[in-house]
Amino acid sequence: MLYNEYAICVVVFSSISVIFGYCFLHLSVFRDASLRNYLNFNKYLGYAYFVLAVLNILELALRNKNFDAPIITFIVLFTASLQASLITYALITLINTDFNEKHPVFRELVPVIFFLLMCIISIVFNFSYSTRNIINIFFGGYYLFQLCHYTIMFTSEIRLFKIKTDNFYSDLKIEKIRWISISYYIALLIAISVPATLFYKSPMLLIISVVICILFYTFFGIKYLNYVYVFQLVRPALDEGKKVMPPHKDEIADKVDKWVKDKGYLISKININNVASELHTNRTYLSKYINSTKGMNFNSWVNFLRVEEAKSLLSTRPDFSLTEISEKVGYGDQSYFGRQFLKFAGTTPLSWRQSHSDKKTKNTQ
Repeated sequence: MLYNEYAICVVVFSSISVIFGYCFLHLSVFRDASLRNYLNFNKYLGYAYFVLAVLNILELALRNKNFDAPIITFIVLFTASLQASLITYALITLINTDFNEKHPVFRELVPVIFFLLMCIISIVFNFSYSTRNIINIFFGGYYLFQLCHYTIMFTSEIRLFKIKTDNFYSDLKIEKIRWISISYYIALLIAISVPATLFYKSPMLLIISVVICILFYTFFGIKYLNYVYVFQLVRPALDEGKKVMPPHKDEIADKVDKWVKDKGYLISKININNVASELHTNRTYLSKYINSTKGMNFNSWVNFLRVEEAKSLLSTRPDFSLTEISEKVGYGDQSYFGRQFLKFAGTTPLSWRQSHSDKKTKNTQ
């Protein structure tokens, strides 16, 4: 009975895959040279979604006919391996626009194509059941290696991306693309669960896995297609690191000291581009100067200065509410202010105010 429900889920999944495949291939987006790799991956993902739909229907048909189990196993592994490659590269391309030029995705697909040819040869020459299983065991081993390799690669790229954004932004703008990390780790969990569907022939497990895939691929498709609208937010940070001629160190030091004295860090949503423009210097060198002299990135440095200012207001202006203080020191989000205060002061703004209020009371007595 559950097979019918499973079949319905697969058909729904395949239909959604076809719809998104069409959207990836035909929806128009801004023609920006910086988005070249993103546009290319739109096409790759479009074709991948179509292939996913075909392979899902093929797997369903073979299960219905109780076809050779090793063939079904191969189709599942092939589908999972192909999607792992494309999703990993597609997500990394969003945070490193030059990544695909240095690490072509097609190079990653060579072993997958090799196993595909081995499977075709095993069918054409009617290899034994055990031989086909051996091919799948090797493919499964490569698949696990693939997941480990991609996880290391993705975590490395996301760490570098965070360094770039922390050196550029002072606030929480980067929250808007947190879905990139979320997407990867959900995809990884789905990929890890693939062997479970092969070893445990539970119809309910198959249904659950397909439903999760429907939700994930819908979420991923919508977010990826809409990325073009938030690209301008991260573009300055992605451009960070180009070679420039640095100004004299004493000159930049004087400018930075004056900027701090004038409390330029209290401006809401400020980023290193704004500061560099105000100081008439280059943002890359300014970022390096802050890292080397302050011992922290731009994001941490600005938040540190704001927390110090907040401490002063908390102790000298008891008439100000926490919301008012949060806004006066440059935060539009009070919860983010609270987290940054806890990070640098080791306590919450309210606790800090209460403890310093008690000290003042004792001193006056």
